[in-house]
Amino acid sequence: IETQHAQVWFAYFEPYSRARHDQLIEDAQRLAGAELFATGRSIEGRAIELLRISRNPQAQRKIWLIAQQHPGEHMAEWFMEGLIHRLIDGQDSISNSLLQECAFYLVPNMNPDGAIHGNLRTNSSGTNLNREWLTPSIENSPEVYYVREKMLALGVDMFFDIHGDEALPYVFTSGCADNKSFSAKQEQLETKFEQLFQLINPDYQ
Repeated sequence: IETQHAQVWFAYFEPYSRARHDQLIEDAQRLAGAELFATGRSIEGRAIELLRISRNPQAQRKIWLIAQQHPGEHMAEWFMEGLIHRLIDGQDSISNSLLQECAFYLVPNMNPDGAIHGNLRTNSSGTNLNREWLTPSIENSPEVYYVREKMLALGVDMFFDIHGDEALPYVFTSGCADNKSFSAKQEQLETKFEQLFQLINPDYQ
């Protein structure tokens, strides 16, 4: 059947709509008791929600995960949806064990403006948020500024910045060895993580 349209859109990756994002935030709170711990604002005033999922008030470890700093990498928020649903599954023994020891701080979408505008790597000011963590600004990168302030205030034991790459058909890690402050202890922990991850995840290279 031939049809004619004035305009046709093609997605580089499977989109993650703002409506689905809003539903994810609602479901995390309503179904799992996730706490909307704080809400920052993007340059254009869109909400950047920080969720906390914790079952043990005495949990000592704080694990942070953020997604979609590069707004065109929609697979990052699909990852966050899967993670949230697994963490809120009361029958999942691994999640239950983790939540006894850890509190999870999750930002499902770091760059809502860029996602709305269809940008691949930048926010609405043309800034690549992934390059702003050393000196973020309210003017150009309030998204990073807001999350970084919360991290500095609360502390971080482990941090994952979720991305994706259309040219790599596997799960990969990219560490912080290029940072001037990268310590020998951090190198040891990163190496240990990669070794363990490779053992438990056959898709990791």
